[in-house]
Amino acid sequence: MFGYKFESDDEAIEVILEQIKNIEEPSKNKKIYLKKESRLSKNIQDKLILKLNELYNLSYFDEEVKKYMDYFEGRYNFKEESYLPGKSQLHKYISELLPILRAQKIEKVFYTNILDDYSADLQNAGFVKKFGGILHATNHQDLAIGQQKKLIDYENSIMKMSKQTIVASQLMKNQVPYKVDVMGLPVHMDFTYPSVNKDILFSHRLMKDKNIDMLLDLPEELKKKIIVTCPSGSTTYVGKVQKEFKRFYFKKPKEIYLQLLKESGFGLSFATHDNFGYSLMEGIYSGLTYFVHDNDCTTYREFVLDELRFKTIDELLEKYNYYSDNTKERIKIVKKQQEKVKKFQVESWVENFQKGLKL
Repeated sequence: MFGYKFESDDEAIEVILEQIKNIEEPSKNKKIYLKKESRLSKNIQDKLILKLNELYNLSYFDEEVKKYMDYFEGRYNFKEESYLPGKSQLHKYISELLPILRAQKIEKVFYTNILDDYSADLQNAGFVKKFGGILHATNHQDLAIGQQKKLIDYENSIMKMSKQTIVASQLMKNQVPYKVDVMGLPVHMDFTYPSVNKDILFSHRLMKDKNIDMLLDLPEELKKKIIVTCPSGSTTYVGKVQKEFKRFYFKKPKEIYLQLLKESGFGLSFATHDNFGYSLMEGIYSGLTYFVHDNDCTTYREFVLDELRFKTIDELLEKYNYYSDNTKERIKIVKKQQEKVKKFQVESWVENFQKGLKL
């Protein structure tokens, strides 16, 4: 990279324009996107925009992104209980997308949930030649809901066509027979200084794969410390958990969950199945000392320090008492744990994603 010292703003603009022209031949039929954030001075940037507007069909990148976000978020308000109705609207989504794909001759598509959202219509009725996406779960896992051979065959056929499939963890990579790239997932939070509060937050769905029986088997001395908050749950467990834990929050707004993160000091998971662990990450980012059940069906061995994993309730109790009584060691271990997962912070993740994208 060479540094230039320009005699005037006009000279700087001419050099920048020449570099752009070398990349893309000027034409009003060509749409180029400009990011508003720039290292250029405002004077140079304003003049440059006027020049670019004469040469190209100029649009602002940030405004285009916002337009599409408003388009999709404004039209469809998806909720947990509306999953099936939401899936039925996918065809409406696609019918409205196809004219856009054709008009702009878009040849590449990236699915943020490739297995759920893939549609052959984008290739058959659009100009899409390449696609890829993020795979969040797979039918190859033993715990996959409704697992059937025909679903496995369907999944394999999509991934065979995919130019690039991204997964959140090495665990998922090891469970599928096709090629994938491990990139993690973005966490939209900043790191909080380690908490020394002694309350324990359990913030998971009340389902079998979260090993709720182990939660119910905790000794009374630990149960008194636990706050349970969950977005959903099986009727088998909801009543039992509500009876055993006085501080119980079920299907509450996200604001309450975020407040509970601030008020807690420890996090806890007994899960026997997890492909990434967003609740885990949110707890770590919020400064919690996060204890997880050590097993080979979750990402915990991949993402969580040895010191914070346990195999038995007795071991959990021992670790809880140790870190409750040793504040300096506790702050040190939480900082070390945060360092281990900082690559998932959204800015770092996006940077790695851009470098690793192969479409």
